[in-house]
Amino acid sequence: MVEKKKKDNTISFYNLAPPETWPKTLSLKVWLTYWYPKICNALGINAKKDEEIVKWVEDNYEPTSNINEVKKKIRKKSALVMAPSNPVLTLEMKDILNDLLIIATEPVIGFLNSNGIIPQIIETDLDSNFNDLIHSAKQGSILAIHVHGDNKERIKAFFEIPETKNIKYFFTTQTRPSVKVVNTLGFTDGDRGVFLAQFLGCEQILLSGFELDTKPVTKQIHLSNYNEWLIKKKIKLEIAKALICWLSNFQPIIDLNNNTKWASVCNILQ
Repeated sequence: MVEKKKKDNTISFYNLAPPETWPKTLSLKVWLTYWYPKICNALGINAKKDEEIVKWVEDNYEPTSNINEVKKKIRKKSALVMAPSNPVLTLEMKDILNDLLIIATEPVIGFLNSNGIIPQIIETDLDSNFNDLIHSAKQGSILAIHVHGDNKERIKAFFEIPETKNIKYFFTTQTRPSVKVVNTLGFTDGDRGVFLAQFLGCEQILLSGFELDTKPVTKQIHLSNYNEWLIKKKIKLEIAKALICWLSNFQPIIDLNNNTKWASVCNILQ
């Protein structure tokens, strides 16, 4: 008897956002009408909760850094956006780091701190070690704190720490912005960093540690809902890749892990 192949029920973000349907323009309106609803659909995100957290932050916190002022001060032609998959690459580039705007994702901060590298901006939604973030912030890093419907308690806990009183930070969102909370586009720490570099006017964006085709790390295997976590993590990696591919249509992006233009990486999706 021939054994029937099991049906592949794996959810793919590309089913919801096929590359041939990607918008031809880059704007907040496009983000809110095309990408954000599809991301909410793929991950079961409650859009109303995202809106509520923006209002709550607006009512309770005062950013100590203005992103438009940051844009005026940072006049770097190239940005290096760092993710955790291969951070050793950064140490090999220490001699040119001063010429780059360094935007680091939250998971790589501990590594950078231990090697004396202080990024200008850190993309975070406060889901990892507060001490690493505070250490970098006290050394001069600006925190781009992403607020969403699931991290209200983490925000409260972070700002209850006395050492956060004198650090620089601004708030970002994935839904409609407000006066104090901006939307520079993007969803995961990594792709938000790439979109932030574009927003800040960098002409070229370099990526380090963006190995988005690898299997999600298994350090969360102790979770009772591990299988659900793994499925969502896979979808988030697909979202990050899709968003960076989309941006590569408007902005030169180079992957330092394999020294290729990101647009060529995206050809397999087209």
